[in-house]
This record gives sequence, structure tokens and C-alpha cells, in this order.
Amino acid sequence: MQASITKWRESGLTQHGYCNQEQISTSTFSYWVRKLSREQMPERSSREVVQSFIPVELPKPEVLPVWQIEIGYPDGVQVRCAAGTDISIIKALIGLSNV
Repeated sequence: MQASITKWRESGLTQHGYCNQEQISTSTFSYWVRKLSREQMPERSSREVVQSFIPVELPKPEVLPVWQIEIGYPDGVQVRCAAGTDISIIKALIGLSNV
């Protein structure tokens, strides 16, 4: 069977195409391909650690500001400022930049 598998790999055909050409059962041929591939895999030592996951570092979630100042106008406009906002920015936002 090893010779057939080697011939198949060199043919460039799919397993199904090769089996049709050689009049071989596709399911039997697939079984032997899997079986012989497993047997040819190098055995891992019991001490060897196999890493199957790649560590991924995710950014820390953005912390939403806690609104310390909220000004609402009758026309629906709202000005919200987080804690520690510079007073000059607050003045500019509410139109008191001349004060």
C-alpha cells in the first residue's frame, strides 16, 4: 500500500481521482493514508511539552469616565466633563471663555 500512496502523491491527483484511475476503493485507500501517516510521525517524548495555543495579549478595556460635571440646557444640549477636566476647557464648552 505504501507504493500506491507514494504513486498517488507524485500523481498530483486527488485521492478520489487516483482511486478511480487505479480502481481502488476510496475509503480503504483513505484509511491506509491516515494509518501510515500516523505511523510515520515522530513520537514525542513524554517530557516534551506540546504548545497548541499561542498566547494573546488583549488590551485592557477602556474605562468609561465618571461624569463629575453635567450641565443641561433647555434646548437639549448637554455638556459632560469627567473628573479632573481643566477648568479652561469647561469654560470654553459653556461659552464662558471671556470670563
